[in-house]
Amino acid sequence: MQTGKYETSDCGTFTLVVTCFMVGVGCGAVAAMLLTPKTGSQLRRSLRRRFEDARDSVGDWAGEVAEDAQDRTSDLMDRGKEWARDLRT
Repeated sequence: MQTGKYETSDCGTFTLVVTCFMVGVGCGAVAAMLLTPKTGSQLRRSLRRRFEDARDSVGDWAGEVAEDAQDRTSDLMDRGKEWARDLRT
């Protein structure tokens, strides 16, 4: 058995806050679906549209991130080639 002084970490507190926030968002979403005046088919259609919009937004964002990473990689490759060229001379 280990003995010693136990210290809490700030990461644990942050994780707890994020977890509680996500649980609250989930409960709010379920409550909104149960209390909405829409029919089931209208609700499904609305959720499908929102999901597709979110998927498109994430796809656009991921494309931008990938493009930025590709640009940075290309720049690093160019620098590496110049550095290697300078070492040869």
